[in-house]
Amino acid sequence: MDAFVRLGRWRCVLAGLALLWGSVPASGVVHLRTQTMAPAWSLPRGAVRTPIAQQALLYGAPADIAYYEAPLSVSGMLSHFQKHHPELRDLTVQQGMAVLSERQGECLRIVTVTGLDRAHSAGTLSRVCWPDLAPQAGQAPQWLPAGARLAFDFATREPYGRHVQQVWHHPDPPVAVRSALRRNLLRLGWLPAPDDAAGTQQWVQGASTLAIDVVAAPSGSAIVIGMQDYEAAPVAPVPPERQP
Repeated sequence: MDAFVRLGRWRCVLAGLALLWGSVPASGVVHLRTQTMAPAWSLPRGAVRTPIAQQALLYGAPADIAYYEAPLSVSGMLSHFQKHHPELRDLTVQQGMAVLSERQGECLRIVTVTGLDRAHSAGTLSRVCWPDLAPQAGQAPQWLPAGARLAFDFATREPYGRHVQQVWHHPDPPVAVRSALRRNLLRLGWLPAPDDAAGTQQWVQGASTLAIDVVAAPSGSAIVIGMQDYEAAPVAPVPPERQP
């Protein structure tokens, strides 16, 4: 798990996820019907690819995200992608990061490239598809205070079960939201974890764990939720892939 300790890697992963998040259609509805098979990602010799989220769901839409490190500079990686993936025609430059993207039918593919040093770079390989039907996020948990609106929804399959990350907006201030959450969770049989603190609240119910953080937002509160449902039979993690 040391691959996930380095801050640079997390910045790349979060940047890739944020780009996919920002590409979700505002209405949540698409009318495109053509979905073609995407070519496999090509990385240069010596590159290491680490799957981050496979068979994930972004607002109910299938998404795959991988992190890579390669022994090429940013310009070298851009040249590699433009040679091996000419379909990635759209190039934009953001702060400290170059982005190549392509939309085909109901799918969007995004590559990010960030320099680690003069001869090495890193980034993400992302793909998300919106089916013919509108993506559907899960229903609001019963313990959420009435009036909460979904702002972000991302679910992944992990070695020991399913993990869901959500952000909800509520018009009430954080103190009122925290109080309502605690009442609702206790009423529905959730138990505070022993290390429950004033910040992130930890809860347990059966094979499910829940982490909740409520922070002030410009017009109320943001409720940040992490839900983990554990399964009896663990799923084997996918190891990093090194290019020959």
